[in-house]
Order: sequence, then structure tokens, then C-alpha cells
Amino acid sequence: MIDRIYVIALVLLSVLFPQVRSALVVLIVPILFLAFLTLTVLFIFEALANVLAPKLQRDLITFRYKPKRAILRLIRHLGIDKPQEKAVLAEKAKSLAKAIQTVNLRHPHPFHGPIPESRLVTALNADLPADNQAFIRALQKAWINPKPDLSPGGLVLHFRSALGRPLFGRWLEIARKEMLYGAIHMVQSLRQNPEKPWMNQHWPAMELISVYEVFANRSGLARGLVSVEFCPSLLPLSYQRKLAALAAQLYGTPSQALLWRLLNPSFYRVLKEIAETRTKWEDWESERKKIEAPRLKKYCECESYRASGSLTPDEVTALVAEQAQDCILLNRLWPPGAATTGNSWLGGLPCLPPEMDWPRALRTNLPLHFLAQVDCAELPTLSGTSPLPRDGLLLFFSDLDEDRQSGNDAVIHVPKARENVPPRALPHDLPEINHSIAGLASSFNEPGLRHYPKWPVVPTAVKAWGGETEAEPKTLNNDYLDQSYAAQEANIAAVMPPPPNSTRMVDLFRRELQRDADGRFIRDADGKVFYSSFFDPEALSAGFPFCGAGIHAFVRRLELSAEKQARSAAEARKWLESDPYGTGKKPANAHAEAEEEETAARALADLARQAQKVLGDQPRLDPVPIETIKRLHEWLTSLAGTTERTRKEAVRFAVSSASLDLARAAVTDPGLFRALPAVVFEMHEAWLVPTPRHAQHLMLGPTQRKTN
Repeated sequence: MIDRIYVIALVLLSVLFPQVRSALVVLIVPILFLAFLTLTVLFIFEALANVLAPKLQRDLITFRYKPKRAILRLIRHLGIDKPQEKAVLAEKAKSLAKAIQTVNLRHPHPFHGPIPESRLVTALNADLPADNQAFIRALQKAWINPKPDLSPGGLVLHFRSALGRPLFGRWLEIARKEMLYGAIHMVQSLRQNPEKPWMNQHWPAMELISVYEVFANRSGLARGLVSVEFCPSLLPLSYQRKLAALAAQLYGTPSQALLWRLLNPSFYRVLKEIAETRTKWEDWESERKKIEAPRLKKYCECESYRASGSLTPDEVTALVAEQAQDCILLNRLWPPGAATTGNSWLGGLPCLPPEMDWPRALRTNLPLHFLAQVDCAELPTLSGTSPLPRDGLLLFFSDLDEDRQSGNDAVIHVPKARENVPPRALPHDLPEINHSIAGLASSFNEPGLRHYPKWPVVPTAVKAWGGETEAEPKTLNNDYLDQSYAAQEANIAAVMPPPPNSTRMVDLFRRELQRDADGRFIRDADGKVFYSSFFDPEALSAGFPFCGAGIHAFVRRLELSAEKQARSAAEARKWLESDPYGTGKKPANAHAEAEEEETAARALADLARQAQKVLGDQPRLDPVPIETIKRLHEWLTSLAGTTERTRKEAVRFAVSSASLDLARAAVTDPGLFRALPAVVFEMHEAWLVPTPRHAQHLMLGPTQRKTN
């Protein structure tokens, strides 16, 4: 509209004022002559291209002027007017992409620039049969953007860049720097308030990116924000001019912004709106910085304490003494078999009265997993006022799941009058631990695991130190953190047994080099040999599986391995039967992998049946006969000589896990404790013995930097 007003004003001036008319003639005649000369050269250039170029390229040249006719010709020449296979469509899309690249570089249009991808795709969408829409996706994937080389098209790009550098270079460079910064926040900081887009701290950079994307898309130069062609100087000169004008509105002085608005009359209104919005944004940004200033000051103060040496040794020592707080450690009972009359434990089952409902998750209404029971009468007295009740039981529940939902936790207080009830059985609909990750649960947990073994605890008063907190900036100091952590570890270690140092587990599982069916070492892509650990029955002189409970635990572990493998195979088969990406095609090795997992599941199930046949049945606490132990060792030795790695690993895991299950169960089962040899506990000391760095279950006191 403004351009038209300019033209009308010039006509009126030429009519009313003869002297102006003569001056306009002097100016307009050379301009008209240059325009005529340019159009003539362009016409000759296009005519030669239409004569010399191959048929497909001629259709693309025609697309610049008559897109409808050109698209129909393209579809007919490529033979995609009828349904085609995806592989065929992909090949034809590659040939078209190559032809487009050739036209852009050998037969460029000096004014319009390269063929825009968005324009061609839109035209194809309108006329391409629905069955061949895969052709468009293949074309977008195969699209080749023009490069500024020594071809005619490349020279045009060079010319744009060379001409735009003195005209718009400064503002284009500003735009480029700001866009590179804003691209990081483009996706995450999309305008949350469409009515007030300037209320975003990245608004100027995002405004530049959005305009550049439109210009570059029209010019066939852009393939997203991370495109190699993220270069404003390759745009057509008209787009470079508009982008420079926009950058001046966002980052220039008021006089510079006004000058660029006057140089772009057809773009004037948009630029003025941007300049006005910039004023609003600057006011909003200034107000936001005032509000954030105190928080920034606090942050800087906190950061100043992070470096080692920011506090003197005396200040660190005083801060450690000042930050110490009394708390209660739920100290696990050790050694197993020790007499305990307490009513507090981790895992196991809760003493929840029948009239009290088992707590459930808010969203799924599934029962929560039981964590721990604490008898308040056993809690030591701490200095100050305690928020805990003086008697009764505290029962802790939570959703033990990888995808935990907030609010899925519960603490129930059972009054003293109702605390002497038998442990409550688990609800029938209690889910497995890590239940939300479906088939992946087999990778993290054993099938059917719904609660952990019971382990008695003795509430003990200890000192503890919190982690870093902005409320006390000095606690961010690294020297303080090191000393407070060491002080807490030493304080807790004083009430715990000596640390474990057994090497029995290493002795039981020898390392062997893996060999193939021909006896050659199996190597990876880098030529390194593979090692595996296998159970050595001779190293365990006490006679695994020790008792009838050990037989059951060993066979059960083999069955669980088979069930895990079966779940994994089922998930692989389910994935094969689905088509999540709409490709209609799966990787060639996916079927083989699914069959391999199914074969492994059957082999492990057969292994569990063999183990049950070899071991037979035995009363739970009776020792296993010598003949049965020898038969088991012979069977395990025969397995170690095979090349079936799956079976070897399953046996190793079953022996280790079964003995650990026995040790855990023996903690609260005196009969089983007497039936097991001491070597069972020595094997798993690293897992069983309480240590300051493992399972620090603390009540009250400061918030811990680590929760296990």
C-alpha cells in the first residue's frame, strides 16, 4: 500500500510540476532501460535453459512460472501417478532431488533464487496420489541444498553474499549471533503467552529466528534451525534487506530503527510494531531483572563459597560443629542370629490392624509397597522437641517404581492399643516393584518381586550433617562438605560392625576365556577376548546348596531367570508385531534376535527342570546328602565345559542369588541360621554387613544428600 502511495505521489508531482517531471524522466529512463536489459538477459537465459536442459530439469524450470502445469508433468514423467513400492519411490525421489540440485546450480533464477522445498512439497501434496505420499517424505530426506561453488547457481549465491555484505553486513552479523544464541531456547521457550509474546527473555532472538526460517524456507536454503545453511548472507537480497531491517528494530538505536523503516516502506508497519514491542519488552525485562536481583545476589553469594579455600580451616571446623544435628539411625541387626526383642524392621510385612485400610496410590489406586515399621517406644530420646509420637507403630509405604508419582507415599500411625497384631498379608493386587516399565521390569527386577526381605533394625542416636543448601551459603563450601561427610561417616561407623573384607565371592567364581564351537577365543570388534565368571563347586567345601531351603532357592532362581528371559522374548515379539513408526518394515536382525531370546528362555526353563531332577526334594532345614551334592557338582562341571554362555551365566547367577536369599532369610529365621554354614554369610558380606556408606536410613535430623 505504501509503495502505491509513493507511485501516486510521484505521478502527481510530475503532472503538477514540470520541473519535477523533467527530473523524474532523467531518473526513470535509465532505470527502465536497465530493467528492460535485465529482463531481456533473463529471458534469453531461461530460453537457453529450456532448450539445453533434460526433460525433468525443464519441468523444474517451468515450475518457477507455472507450478500447476509443471507439477502435473513431473508426476507423469516420473511415473508416480499410480501406486508404487516404497523402494521405487525412494529411488525416484533421489533422482528428482539430484535434478533440483542441478537446476539450482546450473540454471539459477537471478531474482527468485533456488527452487524452494516448501513450495514444491506443497504443490506435490495437492496432486500426488494418496498411495504415493511416501515419495514426499523420501524427497525431503534426499533434498540437497545449493552450495556457493563455481557453478552459475553458486556464483549467484556468491554475488548475493558479496553485494549484501556492504549493504546489510553489520545487521546480518548481529542477527546471526543473536539467532545462534536464541536457537538454544527456541524449542524450550516457545511463546507461553501468545497475546504478549514479548514477555519472554529470549523474545528478540526468537523473533529473528522465526523470520529467518520463513525467508530461508521460501528460498530453499533452510532445513531447520540446525541447518548447515544457517547463514543469512545466502538469502536473496530482498530477504537480507528485510532481515537487516528487523535486526535494526530489535538491536539498533531509535534513529537507526526509524531509518530502516523508511528504507522499507512496504515493510514499515510490521517494523514499527516490532519496534513498539521492543519497548514493551525492554520495560518488562528491566522489571524482571529488578525482581530477580535479590535472588541473583543470593546465588552469587552462594557461589562465592563453593571454591575450596573460601573459608579458613578454623571457620570450616566451627561450621561443622555448628551444623551437627541429632537424628536416629535405623541400624540393621548384625551379626545374624543375635537375639532381638525389638518390633522395628525394614521390609517384610507390616503389623497393620485389619480395620485399617492398606494405603493406595492416588492415580492408579494400586496398593503401595511396604518399606519399614518403626516402634516409637524403641526410639532414643533426642535433645529438643520431637515431632514423633511416644508410642505405637509408624508404618511407611511408597510406590517402589521407576516412574514414581508425587503423593504416592504414606505413613500410618498404629496406636499402642492395636500394635500387637500379627503381620498383615500382602494385598492380592499389590503390583510388582518397578511395575510401570512393563517388559523392562525383567531387566531391573526379578519377576514377582513385590516386597523385600524382613530385616530387624535397632534405632540408635547418631549425629548427622545436611548437604549443601542456599539457606546457609557457607554449607556449599567444598572443604565443609568433605569434612562434614567424613564426620557423619565416622559417627555412624562407631555404632556399626567392622567393615567387611571377605574375598569368598571372588574365590567361588573363576574367570574363563570364552571359546566358540571350534575352540577359538571369542573376540570383540577391537580384538579383545571375552571373559566370563563361572561357579567353581570345588571352592565351596561346605557343600552347596547346604539344606532343603537351598535346593528350593537354587531351583527358584533358575526358574526366575527363565521367566525373565521369557518376558524379554515376549516384549521382542510384541515389538515385532507392532508398527510404532508406520514403516511397515522391521530391521532384518530383529526376527533373529527374537527367536534367539525365545530359544534362550526355553533352554533356561529346561535347565531349571534338570536342576530339580538332579537335586530332588528335601525338607527345608535338613542337610543335603553327600551323594546329592556330588551329583550336583558333576552336573555343574559338565555345564562349565559347554559353550552355552546363557546357561553358564544363569548357573552363576543362581548360585550367588540363592545363597544371598538364604543369608537374608536366616536373619529372622533361627532354624535356617543354624542350618547354614558361616561361609554363606562370608560370601555376601559386602551386601549384608551394615556400613556407613550403605543403607543410611535416618529419621529426623537434616535433609540428607544421599537417600538409599
